[in-house]
Amino acid sequence: MLSEKIKQKVTIQPSLFESIDLGEEDLDTAFEKEVLNTTADPEKSHRLYYTMMMTMRANLPKTNNKKPITAEQEKKNKEIRDFNQKIYAEKSLFLNRGKEKDNRGIRGSDERQTYIPNFLTVAYDVVHRWVSEGSDPYELFFAFYELNKEKGYRH
Repeated sequence: MLSEKIKQKVTIQPSLFESIDLGEEDLDTAFEKEVLNTTADPEKSHRLYYTMMMTMRANLPKTNNKKPITAEQEKKNKEIRDFNQKIYAEKSLFLNRGKEKDNRGIRGSDERQTYIPNFLTVAYDVVHRWVSEGSDPYELFFAFYELNKEKGYRH
């Protein structure tokens, strides 16, 4: 019965482009091989992301965890943790293409599976260059900060 009703409701769409000849030359039938470079490659993404993260962890300043910790040492540890967290936040903002966390702390995006050539490779190269130039944490922060500004993620 529904099938019969649908057949009765068929309408003819008036031509949207009556005066324009959209001949064969206007059809885009070419296949760009470059598209394949931006498709997902889970193995490559995994390798790039976790190599980058291990490099960051190995080269960012570490806290002093010897017991007992004085109030001064605890204050310094907090400063180190807070600054490291800012670096990771800038990296995450870039890899998530500007998607911020909501008021519940949920981003709704996975930076590990971002576009490889446009974001993941760029972030990996930033970290690699940072290590080769001496591993100054401020340089890494500002490198990601500048990338975020270029992309319009920071105002």
